[in-house]
Amino acid sequence: MLFDPTLRKRTSALTAVTVALALALSPLASVRAEDHENKGPPVLRDTETEQLLREYTRPILRVAGLEKQNIQMVIINDPSFNAFVADGRRIFVNYGAILKSETPNQIIGVLAHETGHLAGGHLAKLREQLAQAQTQMIIAMLLGAGAMVAGARSGNPNSGMANVGAAAIAGPQEMIRRSLLSYQRQQEENADRAGVKFLTATGQSAKGMYETFKRFTDESLFAAHGADPYLQSHPMPAERVAALEG
Repeated sequence: MLFDPTLRKRTSALTAVTVALALALSPLASVRAEDHENKGPPVLRDTETEQLLREYTRPILRVAGLEKQNIQMVIINDPSFNAFVADGRRIFVNYGAILKSETPNQIIGVLAHETGHLAGGHLAKLREQLAQAQTQMIIAMLLGAGAMVAGARSGNPNSGMANVGAAAIAGPQEMIRRSLLSYQRQQEENADRAGVKFLTATGQSAKGMYETFKRFTDESLFAAHGADPYLQSHPMPAERVAALEG
């Protein structure tokens, strides 16, 4: 792991904003919930925390070629450990991810992962996949409906054509769903790799990403027992930990 001479300063800054954010949550939560009701996710505004996140993200955006894109940091009033991108110009971070990050490197790893999504243009590509899936679904439904109509005209509701029509609708739906989930998992894996690349290029360790996914693995160990990995939108935490170990 490369030594970061600013780690002590970063740790102090993260601790300070964590305390400040915790104190601010009670009055802000009710205000922001009212201000943003039916207007998207509830947003918390804290200048110091937003500035710290921008400082953490700036070198990562630079090596990702996104420094001039004016990427904004948005804090979401949600206690869970999560972050996401919903467009090409904002990174949304739950306040829970800030409070639960034990080191600056952990939240920086989260930001690097989300930058990987932005740099890879994943949102635009996912929209394309969804549009293709919608077209495929419509075609399947039309074909299935045609077969069911043919079965009904035969006078036997249990005819083979009717059964074929039902299968023509249900079968492709499941295939398309699994295909989309597979595509999303691939995007997450690509974002993980890009995040590690950006951290390495800025002289920072990917240990924070590893620690975060290790935490997810420990927390979901029981819940994930028996879960079908092919029906998940993200790779299983244990798989991500193994990839980072590699």
